[in-house]
Amino acid sequence: MNAIIGDNGIITKALNASFLSEMTAVQEAYELWQTSHYDDNEMPTNGIVQSKDIDGNGRLYGEIAYYRRWAESETGEKPDVSIKLDTEDFNKKFNGDIAYIPRGVEDLYYLDNGKLGLEEEKRYIIDLETGIIYALSGYTVENVDVHSLPMYKAVANGVTTAPKFAQAEVSGSGDNLAYAGQEYLKDKQGNYVDENGNIVDEEHKVKNPNGFKIILDSASDNVYKLYNNGDLYGKGIKGISLQTSDEKMNAVDDTKYQKFKLPSEITSSKKIITGEFGTIYIIDDSGNLWALGSNDSNKLGLTQTQLEEYTGREPIKLNILGEKAYNVFDSGYNLFVITESNKLLAAGNNDAGQLGLGHKDKVNEFNEVHINYQLNLKKVFQITSGSSDGAMIWYNDSEAEERTDEWIKNNRFFWTGYSRWGFGGINCGKPTQYTEFKEIWDGNDGENIKSKIRYGCLRSFTMGSLG
Repeated sequence: MNAIIGDNGIITKALNASFLSEMTAVQEAYELWQTSHYDDNEMPTNGIVQSKDIDGNGRLYGEIAYYRRWAESETGEKPDVSIKLDTEDFNKKFNGDIAYIPRGVEDLYYLDNGKLGLEEEKRYIIDLETGIIYALSGYTVENVDVHSLPMYKAVANGVTTAPKFAQAEVSGSGDNLAYAGQEYLKDKQGNYVDENGNIVDEEHKVKNPNGFKIILDSASDNVYKLYNNGDLYGKGIKGISLQTSDEKMNAVDDTKYQKFKLPSEITSSKKIITGEFGTIYIIDDSGNLWALGSNDSNKLGLTQTQLEEYTGREPIKLNILGEKAYNVFDSGYNLFVITESNKLLAAGNNDAGQLGLGHKDKVNEFNEVHINYQLNLKKVFQITSGSSDGAMIWYNDSEAEERTDEWIKNNRFFWTGYSRWGFGGINCGKPTQYTEFKEIWDGNDGENIKSKIRYGCLRSFTMGSLG
């Protein structure tokens, strides 16, 4: 469990590292318990699960039924049900699967956290029919409520198998001694023993140096493994809490200037652009667009295979529909690319129509954005987002090179997405919803932009040069 951490300081490429760390720790603790009790079939459980817990915790009902139906399938094929359905629709697909006692929940048990060495008070359950562990409190991934590692991986990465964790390694100094994870030394019959395997009374029980506790640190997303002999292991995010060396911390310290070395995969660079959340974009001499770093909401438009392999530490060439890149604008959760052929491409979060594609459907790759205006897109000087719900194009039609009054007068603004307070400009002070870019102000028409700012329009997007 020693830390194996990439250069960006995060052990996992997933966005929800805390959920992964939590469920991985619970699964590892359970596997170690299984190893210690392989011959007595004892289960670290604490009572059968009540129906109200299954019915009252989001998509948990449907998720358990999904994997049960899969396990019971004669052909071994997964259920023909989309895992991306919302909670209500997903659960409806499994009406009656686990609705009744005893058939419904007879193989669902609460895990006994104390036996597993977990200090968390959160409750977890295990389905003995499938061997899958679930958290009663779910986690939202891509707007989907998930409760287990298999479902998390299916939603986030498209991995639709229900993999078993590898059997944990065991430790011990003799055949008659208990395995790693046991708090005190015991023999296979459950008697307390000393270091030589001799049975002792409870008063003289001996701490097992291989015994440990799993500690979850929600504040840092780290997971620690504390052995009875005082050894402490951890994995998670680089920092003081993992005793990362100064040299390694300097390599990821974003408060210090670092010399950027062009990755070996990229032979030339015409333009290097820094995006949001630590993403870097490189346009090479051939117009290819490369990226490395964060891929929030799949703003890089990666395929399913690429998503499974992309770490963020090595550059990846983006599929921009065979076009040559001219410039990119990263709004955090979405990415806009202007091409040499005067096209606008977009990928990433589109829940509110903020990509300007005419719809609010999920986007898995770059799409061309069609704007009902003849614009030389190379004159777009900014595409920004006041929130994750909307995006604005800042365009200037002036030939002036400096930002003079004439240049300012030629500012034009285009908006798409949702605006709770009407920042989109047309419905000043009222909610605005578009799925395509609409022109919300043209400096050439003489309208006073300051009045729009004063009354609540555009105020999230104003620049100092606009007064």
